[in-house]
Amino acid sequence: MDRGYITYQPVAHGWLQLTGGKFAYPWQRTSVTFDPDINPEGFNEKFSFDLSTPVIKNLTVQGIQLLYSENNNSKFLTGHDSFAVGGQVSGKLDLGFMTSTPSFTILNWRNVDAILNASAFAVQATTTGTGTTNNGNVPGEGPGCASGLNLPSFPACVYGPQGFTNATSTDAAGKIHFLSQFLYADFILNNQFKTGISRLPLNLILEYENNLNAASHPLDAKGNPTNLGKQSHGYLADISLGQLKNRNDVQFGYAFEREEQDAIISSFAESEQRAPTNIVQHRVYGLWKVRPNTTANFTMWVGRTLNSNLEHAIVAPGTTAGTIEPWLKRLQFDLLYSF
Repeated sequence: MDRGYITYQPVAHGWLQLTGGKFAYPWQRTSVTFDPDINPEGFNEKFSFDLSTPVIKNLTVQGIQLLYSENNNSKFLTGHDSFAVGGQVSGKLDLGFMTSTPSFTILNWRNVDAILNASAFAVQATTTGTGTTNNGNVPGEGPGCASGLNLPSFPACVYGPQGFTNATSTDAAGKIHFLSQFLYADFILNNQFKTGISRLPLNLILEYENNLNAASHPLDAKGNPTNLGKQSHGYLADISLGQLKNRNDVQFGYAFEREEQDAIISSFAESEQRAPTNIVQHRVYGLWKVRPNTTANFTMWVGRTLNSNLEHAIVAPGTTAGTIEPWLKRLQFDLLYSF
């Protein structure tokens, strides 16, 4: 089920909105932190106040509590459930020639190692076993266990539907752990400029994200410590012209993203780009609202791995660790029908 949730918003108190279940993102975010295909599960409390001041038109505060894995087995790592908790503060500014929606989000992920020790059901594995021994098939359509240096081939294994790129380490008992912990600090500035043509506004999104709990020194492709600093930063700049409100509206744009290895948890990253993290990514796109409920979309993705010498780096066949990977180009066509 993609979504199933309850929202409570009393008529007498329109500033209050409480949501629980599996829902669309109620806070401002981009694909830097979450794949648009994922619907988070948990709770959200939104307090939104419209203002009548000349510039500040809205102030919104949200609480965020997400559940991403349940684990009640004390033999499995700590035996604690996995969750994320945080919040966002955002506003809306009207400067006449432009409107701006700045936001700041803080999100703390707890007990993240559950992602590295997921069950056969969680990874939809097609095989199960121990070590290198295959014990037969289990229901599932993939993607199965993520591959990488010293990562297990059978469940319990790493959940990474589009690959796995974060740094990991293995303890004396053979259990896998994230090298970093994850505390997102994410600032987004979403702007729209008037151009004199109402159907062709100029849109500019700027984002800076930092994992405040990233490890000080990542590991190289062989699992050895490096002298590199924290691989914790994510950057996005997205500029476009147009909108998608009415029939025959069009929008054309370009986006640049640079995301370091442990900026975010790679298991939840954008699935269409070159790799989940440790990437440089360009995106050119165009959209046409053919009908009120139908949108045609073209996207060209051009990306490569940022540092091919880091542990779990995803590189093209024949690429030597430490060299620059060739650009990967992907063309994507979508026809979206809403009903």
